[in-house]
Amino acid sequence: FIPKTLYEQFLNYEGQIKHRQKKEIILELTGKTSIENTKQYELFIDAEKWRISKIHIRQNQEPRSIEGKFFYTRRGGQWVVAETLSEFTVKNQTYTEKTEYIYKNIQTFWLVNKVKQTVKQDGHLILSYRLQLKDYKVNIEN
Repeated sequence: FIPKTLYEQFLNYEGQIKHRQKKEIILELTGKTSIENTKQYELFIDAEKWRISKIHIRQNQEPRSIEGKFFYTRRGGQWVVAETLSEFTVKNQTYTEKTEYIYKNIQTFWLVNKVKQTVKQDGHLILSYRLQLKDYKVNIEN
């Protein structure tokens, strides 16, 4: 379980500031090539805290539009994502996905230790799982 960095995630995308206010910046990222499944990302950035608060994803396949929100907490003086909440529609049915992240301090790093996720379809629970990560190997040489 190794999440991509923002750089890795958006390497094949070009961006521009779509809207800028005192408290929020909307950054629009569009795929450099037509082979990307995701056509466009809109990142809503809290201009005071410099964190992504919301994301809007537009794709070539279903679900064509996904709205996501990020909720943060502090671990070891750094901000980490504590919870994500996403909503999307497929064939006129609305899905809500909630993911919670629990962190563990290993060799001065705060790493994801547990992931809890639920998916609801039109308000009814259809999927729930918990994942616990063990046997970490931290390579601090790189």
